[in-house]
Amino acid sequence: MQRSVKDVVKAIFRFQGGFVKSTDEEAASSLTTCIEKVFDKGAEFVKSHLNAKFALMELFESTGGANWINKTNWGTNKLLHEWHGVTTNHDGEVTGLNLAENNLVGAIPNSMGLLSSVSTIDLSNNALTGVIPDSLGGLTHLKYLWLQNNGLLGLLPSSISSNASLIMCGLSGNMNGPSSYISVEATNRDMLLDFFISTNGAKWFRSDNWCSDRPLSEWFGVCTHAKDEQSIEQLDLHKNNLTGFTLQYIVTICDCVN
Repeated sequence: MQRSVKDVVKAIFRFQGGFVKSTDEEAASSLTTCIEKVFDKGAEFVKSHLNAKFALMELFESTGGANWINKTNWGTNKLLHEWHGVTTNHDGEVTGLNLAENNLVGAIPNSMGLLSSVSTIDLSNNALTGVIPDSLGGLTHLKYLWLQNNGLLGLLPSSISSNASLIMCGLSGNMNGPSSYISVEATNRDMLLDFFISTNGAKWFRSDNWCSDRPLSEWFGVCTHAKDEQSIEQLDLHKNNLTGFTLQYIVTICDCVN
């Protein structure tokens, strides 16, 4: 179906959530890019962006967004990558969401399943309640789901544990003991990242290079094999203010130590 530029601009104004000033060079450039994407990809492009913004605003409303520690640009007409904790690709599709330790209080909405391009979701160390929505299992690009240290109930939905793209799902520190999921594709780096989040790593006394792209041997307390950078020989984090520590993670880390 042939679309007029006027129709396209109206669609993009709805997506952006407000009026874009023609004198704003950056906004004008962004609008031009959006128009090009609409003509190139059609209705699916507009639909995916509208769905993403709807899902994010549902999360904002259901978890007391007005009281978040950092809510920069949420609910505004700024591009989504300018919203605190939101990462997008070159097409503007949401690929990451990091709202850890941000005072999210409430339930995770089912609409989170609309974030069709997301690969990482980190909602750990908040006050989330209720069950984990089954809709997250339909996210075919999701690799990492961090939900540790909240007040979530029940078991991990089978749709999530059977998601072929999922590498790790951290769930320690929730109510009724929903267990974490670790796929066979998980690396030692993945397990250490899960361990870091599960033990409130942001509050450790020392966490040099943890969660960075630096070699594991440069992560504080990690000793790797001389001939195999990915093989962990020793993990020494004594007297380092680890909290939320569980037997599950002792076993997980010990299993990866040679």
